[in-house]
Amino acid sequence: MKAFLLVLVFIPSAVTGSASFAKTASRLGQRNILKIFGGGVACGGVAYEVRAASYDNKTGMSRNRRPICDAIGYAWNPSAMDALGEHLENELEPTPSLPNTPLGGICPYDDHLFAWNPSAMDALGEYLENELEPTPSLLNTPLGGICPHDDHLFAGSLYYPLFKKVKAKHFVIFGVFHGGAAGAVDEKRNAILLDTHDEWEGTYNPVGISDLREKIIEEMPDEYVVVSDEAHRQEYSIEAMIPFMQYFQRNVVITPIIVPTMDFEKMNDIAEVLSDVIAHYMEERHLIPGKDIFFLCSSDSSHYGSDFKNTFYGEGIEGYNLAVAADLEATQHLTGKLTPERIKSFAEEGVVVRGWCGRYSVPFGTLTMQKTFKKIGIELEGDILHYSDTLSKGVIPLPGTFMGVTAPFNLDHWVGHLSVLYYKTPSVIDSSEGLQNVATQKKGYLSWNERRKPPGKLKEMFHHY
Repeated sequence: MKAFLLVLVFIPSAVTGSASFAKTASRLGQRNILKIFGGGVACGGVAYEVRAASYDNKTGMSRNRRPICDAIGYAWNPSAMDALGEHLENELEPTPSLPNTPLGGICPYDDHLFAWNPSAMDALGEYLENELEPTPSLLNTPLGGICPHDDHLFAGSLYYPLFKKVKAKHFVIFGVFHGGAAGAVDEKRNAILLDTHDEWEGTYNPVGISDLREKIIEEMPDEYVVVSDEAHRQEYSIEAMIPFMQYFQRNVVITPIIVPTMDFEKMNDIAEVLSDVIAHYMEERHLIPGKDIFFLCSSDSSHYGSDFKNTFYGEGIEGYNLAVAADLEATQHLTGKLTPERIKSFAEEGVVVRGWCGRYSVPFGTLTMQKTFKKIGIELEGDILHYSDTLSKGVIPLPGTFMGVTAPFNLDHWVGHLSVLYYKTPSVIDSSEGLQNVATQKKGYLSWNERRKPPGKLKEMFHHY
């Protein structure tokens, strides 16, 4: 259970109008008052919103920067905030009258899913570097991949080894269209969603946007592209990767693409045209795949348990084991030689893929990858880097970072995590290491075989954060 405190700060009336206080307030400025009186808020949404409303010091021009979303616990949608405000106005007891106008305060904040504070990302990176077993060496440069977007304290052990192996500075990212972004556009099927922000908020510095985005908007048919800044501001599946990108390379640029609901035939049509645009862009700028540009699909795997109303394979430990096995079987369509036929098989996997939030971003993103690279003479092959889940892995023990988790992890509520890397054929990861290597962390996690402990033992080994 969490406890929250709210404090308001006043200046005695004898001092309020004094010249010395006025000078002090002027010298501090609003943002610093937030830091002094706002306590932890300076590490949360308020400070980031202040920072997002910035301008370019060199040109004096205002910048259209997308702020962080990290939206699970917060009312970023205007209608959601209106409804919440109305409810609280009607339900809360009146507070005591105030003797003076409040000038500052201490406000509660809840933890972030992601490491937006540089010191938090530094601490997380250092922890993972020390705790994770080395992943297999790569003989070829990875050209693309699949990465989860779950809370960093849940999925950090998958983000970290993937981004450690990526050398490119330009990421083309295919994100998910979660429910929070659904109200941002009227037509949310059969078209990819792009934005117009000049830059995105980052952990260490703002994230630049590649001019590939403008080329896509200009050259793609209108019916294939919807431009919605609001959809991107409310969607977190792309921003989740930024802290890890910047941990290894500060000056990354991104081309963010949200993939909403569409059938496979429409995916194939749009990916064909999009791959033409990207292939021409790469040729015009002499971009080397893997060195200059990298393709990334954002997805968490199965969301399983009674909390998700997803118990297709049964409940308890037996249902868990069968659901994990189904996840891994589905990923076989995404590994080995990447072809449209195999991607279609994944997209039509049925009950398994319906439990993935990336059931559109993964097939669309891998189709676009496959078609783009084929047009420049490269065949792709994929290998699983890691598979794990919130139940067997639990929470990374990293207190004091303003990070938290948004969900329980038990047999009624767990999420699978998958990371895949794609290379120029032939594949270079030793498949004999295979799935036995998907969760071989030194401390705090369970190996693949340890997942099969009986329910009584599970209760001892897993706990709520």
